[in-house]
Amino acid sequence: YMTEDVRPTVSSHTFTVAQATQMLGVIEEKNGTPINWRNLYEKAINHDVKEAITGDILSHVKNRNKQMKALVQQIENELTEDYIFSKLPSEYVDIYRKILNNDKDETIEGQILEAADKIDALIEAIIELQRNNPEEEFFKCFIENIRFLRDMDLYSVKYFLNNILFELIGDATELKKIAKQILTWRL
Repeated sequence: YMTEDVRPTVSSHTFTVAQATQMLGVIEEKNGTPINWRNLYEKAINHDVKEAITGDILSHVKNRNKQMKALVQQIENELTEDYIFSKLPSEYVDIYRKILNNDKDETIEGQILEAADKIDALIEAIIELQRNNPEEEFFKCFIENIRFLRDMDLYSVKYFLNNILFELIGDATELKKIAKQILTWRL
């Protein structure tokens, strides 16, 4: 996933999110939830195309407040217009605008994408914490993403938390204790 002292790229993040999206979709479908696979894959592979233009703006920065979030969205939209849509043949602009704006939403596919994005952030936090990275942001990310996932009402996410999360944490005993507390005590 990440090599020593190398931050993940937008493309490596997108790949990991696509893999997690697929895993969650398979689990949901196996347990009776119909999945629109085309919609799910379009969401997964295109969810951060705008970030490929702007660069990764960390979620704690872009979600600092409503004004910041709106400003980041405005910048992403303007740059996407300049660097993508303005260069496409006119007959494809609306098609690609729909594809690139098909993101997290209330559909099962949008919820799965949101969970997969959080899982990727959680994996990054686990890796950094296992490396003893002293930045407090990774510990906050670890806690916040487990809480977010815990509160999601998807079978696949519950499966991830109960069957996969602790394997990812590995031998990091303190992280396992904290994760168990968050999942058990609703901290």
